[in-house]
Amino acid sequence: MMYIHRYNYVLPESCPDLPYLKLGKPNNMDLLEKNEMRRLAPIILHALGSALFTALKDKTEIAGIITGTGRGCLSKLEQFLNDMDSYHETALNPTVFIQATNNTIGGLIAQKLDTGAYNVTFVNQGLTVLNVLKDSQIISMENPEKMVLFGFFEENTDFNQMIHDQSSYLNSPDGSKIIYGEGTSFFLASQKREKALAKIDEFQLIPTTLNFEKPFTFEELHPNAEIKGCTAFYLGYNNLFEEKEYYHELIQFASQKNIAIIPFKKQTGDFDTSSSLALAMAIEKLATENIQTIYIFNHYKRLSLTMIKLSKPS
Repeated sequence: MMYIHRYNYVLPESCPDLPYLKLGKPNNMDLLEKNEMRRLAPIILHALGSALFTALKDKTEIAGIITGTGRGCLSKLEQFLNDMDSYHETALNPTVFIQATNNTIGGLIAQKLDTGAYNVTFVNQGLTVLNVLKDSQIISMENPEKMVLFGFFEENTDFNQMIHDQSSYLNSPDGSKIIYGEGTSFFLASQKREKALAKIDEFQLIPTTLNFEKPFTFEELHPNAEIKGCTAFYLGYNNLFEEKEYYHELIQFASQKNIAIIPFKKQTGDFDTSSSLALAMAIEKLATENIQTIYIFNHYKRLSLTMIKLSKPS
């Protein structure tokens, strides 16, 4: 259990010349130096700006900085590998290498916040979000008087898109397209209820087989749970096939209980940590609308079926 006090996120946009959703111009650039804006990759600018916006408003002591990604800073990684081939591993640019490493964003955040607090980056495909939430919860419980800054970043590239397309990951079994995306989101959390926007009640991985054999039911995903008050389901299906084959029972259950259904991947696209954007949007809805509880159900590549439950702080 954790309370969320502040958050920031950036959704991707539809581009007519790209087959996936792409982040636009970086936000919160007033928090960065001009040389940083000139030298750093767009995904790093997005993540750094989002993290600083989240952490700097209230000057609180940070117990830890925890970041997560499924693919990392892909554009710089591809550039570095191409340079290795082009220059035969001789005159390589160290700046490109540094920006290609997954933990560079966590390091830059710590540098900007001038803190030597606990700092770690998780890279574990579709399980990354749960890894980050669990570690953030542990650090928060160990330091109940301090805040924990955690967040996620994901980047897509034309090459990554091509690899996934050729591997048939961008198609459902019936041939329906899966639209990929990217994004960043950061959160400031603690064990303090005062002035909190939302509470993360629980999160868990639902064990499944390699290929989902039947639609999920709410009872299977969350046994013995009671629906109380105004509730919403954020569901992670990509297309009509997944809606019918995987989420049909959840949708039917929600309709019977008058639960709002929000298919969030229409806004985020699909990627390893897409549920982190759903988490940010859910917190925003809890903070601004008359909704008491939100469940996020998501999967990635017919694996990593996860559930996150949030509620208004009581």
